[in-house]
Amino acid sequence: MRKLVCFIALAFDRSDVDIMYEKVIGPVLRNYHIVPTIVNRLEHNENIDQKIIQLIDNCDFAIADLTYARPSVYYEAGYAEREAPVIYIVRKDHFRQRDDDKHGNFCIHFDLQKKNIIPWSPNLLDISKKQLSKRIAYVTRPLLANLKKDELKASRTLQFSKLGQRNKLALISRGFTNILRNMGYSMESENENYKGSYIGNQFSKLAGETLFLVNNSFMLTASKKYFTGINFIQALTAHIPEKFMSVNTSPKLVNRYRSIVDVWMAFSLRRINPLIMQDALPNYNISINGNHIYDISSRGVPWLPKERHTHICLIDGFAHEVEYQQAAKEHIKSIEQQYGQTTLKRKKSAQAKSFTSKK
Repeated sequence: MRKLVCFIALAFDRSDVDIMYEKVIGPVLRNYHIVPTIVNRLEHNENIDQKIIQLIDNCDFAIADLTYARPSVYYEAGYAEREAPVIYIVRKDHFRQRDDDKHGNFCIHFDLQKKNIIPWSPNLLDISKKQLSKRIAYVTRPLLANLKKDELKASRTLQFSKLGQRNKLALISRGFTNILRNMGYSMESENENYKGSYIGNQFSKLAGETLFLVNNSFMLTASKKYFTGINFIQALTAHIPEKFMSVNTSPKLVNRYRSIVDVWMAFSLRRINPLIMQDALPNYNISINGNHIYDISSRGVPWLPKERHTHICLIDGFAHEVEYQQAAKEHIKSIEQQYGQTTLKRKKSAQAKSFTSKK
């Protein structure tokens, strides 16, 4: 894992500030294996302002010493706060205004006085060292966690990119199959008709009075033909009696559910143009839920009964299989929650009517 980088903003050519860096800031950063960057200690041949901006843009967090109220330090700290956390320190005599300090060079400016600033004293550097060490540990904890996640994602992305298309689709399919089984779904059918780009499965789950049918399709690219096919299947099966439906468990489920939710999960390795879906599914609302997730829900589809609903989710172009699986899991959960609340409201309404009739 790469090392964190800390940009340090402080007053130059001040003996007490130099000692603070040499005795406290530098050793603490080295103890945490953090790379310090100070522009006046780097050899470069660039415009100084551009170099400072570059260093701040590339840092993970910053330390700003407000001692002597250098305008450059305030500017650099403010610029760094746009994207990174900033730890503020100052010599302890800068917390109060001095009568002889008419230019305000020995006092923290009012706009930063509410910050949790670490005081330091040239005579008590060991105490300052402990305080700064604790603050750095606190600030870098989430940074290290995110860095670990980023590197794990990079590793997974690299491994996924080395696989062939069939292996990529199979890997996504196996992972999501396990997720659905853990969520209480039963597999009804399995189809690996892979002639370049397709794997398909169907699952079912009875939750209260709602039967969820989840159809998974894993393909190289989701074409207009695929979405048109969903449209056709929905129109064909919408009014077929339940006992003729292609759900193997339906004999046990007859008369136990009042509504059906068809969920079509399409996993595409390639990015899809939303215009393709809009053209193939004119009776559906299409919304983008994230950069790689399209949520498609029916809006007054003429052939769907009131108690039958269709949701289509297209997940495309993710970097590796875990991202596909996590996105799909969250989508299934949100649909279950949506119709679970509907069932609960219906039960409460029925109970209220029953109670009223008894009165």
